[in-house]
Amino acid sequence: MRRAPLLLAAVTLAGRAGAAHAEGEPTPPQHAIGAITVSGTAEAPLGAALRAAATEGLTAGGAALVPPDTVSRLLAAMPELAICATADCHTRLASAVGATRLVTIAIDAKGELYALSIMLLDSRGRALRRRTDECVACAVPELQERVTAAIRDAISAIADDTVTVTIETTPPAAQLVVDGGDRGPTPWRGELIAGPHQATATDDAGASIAQELFVEAIPDQRFALVIPRRDGGRRRWGRLTYVAAGAGAATIVGGILLLGLDGDGSCDAAGSCPRQYETTAGGVLTVGAGVALLGAAGWMYWQDRGGERSLTIAPTAAGVSASYATRF
Repeated sequence: MRRAPLLLAAVTLAGRAGAAHAEGEPTPPQHAIGAITVSGTAEAPLGAALRAAATEGLTAGGAALVPPDTVSRLLAAMPELAICATADCHTRLASAVGATRLVTIAIDAKGELYALSIMLLDSRGRALRRRTDECVACAVPELQERVTAAIRDAISAIADDTVTVTIETTPPAAQLVVDGGDRGPTPWRGELIAGPHQATATDDAGASIAQELFVEAIPDQRFALVIPRRDGGRRRWGRLTYVAAGAGAATIVGGILLLGLDGDGSCDAAGSCPRQYETTAGGVLTVGAGVALLGAAGWMYWQDRGGERSLTIAPTAAGVSASYATRF
């Protein structure tokens, strides 16, 4: 009679230990099916069939799924999210259903040729894995099979995709370090795993820039880093730039006035004009001097802010993103 309580206590303790172990493990990513876009000459509606195939592929790949009913209710309330392929739409959908990964499907039909693209995105709509396929004269069941196989392969992969990347710097020939590893002088072309990477570029003068680069699962990405000057942003020309610009503008106005006076003079009541102004040459020279001053001011401005400009170009799942920053 005493063994039963002891057995029950042992089972209870084992259950608690298992729960504690599970709590210590990282939570698996929650997957949801995002936008499904069909373009070109596809005849039959494919959305429902492809969504079913995607669910089968995720399940076969062992992915943790957001309940399909949760996604269906959201898409019924916000149908634009079912076909919108922008990063903003992906982010809104992932946030609304609590997903950390999204699967998107795009099919482009050209006659009998169907081009299939499967993307596995993070919660901000950035591509981590990509699978493509083609088939000729595909019926809907065959398209479903290919979608299921592509998603299963993407989910089952051990790591995110390896992507060919080019990193350039201004000035060039800077020493590049990515994720703590020396990559040599820029421009550098090599392979990185899709996801965030920390890049540091240092020029010959010792100035450097450190920036996080997010590599997406899109072929041949290019990043541009602008290294600020080592002087900390001190401007060589300073206020002289604005003095030259003001002087140039005033000189041009003076030249225009001189050109306007050409041919005028002092005339008497009888209409005789013994004195006339000959200011064409002076006006032209003055305008030319003003233009030169403005050009010099522009050159000084550009030189002073060479280290204050920053350009980053990176392809995204929805196209190409570019950011440019400067300071006045």
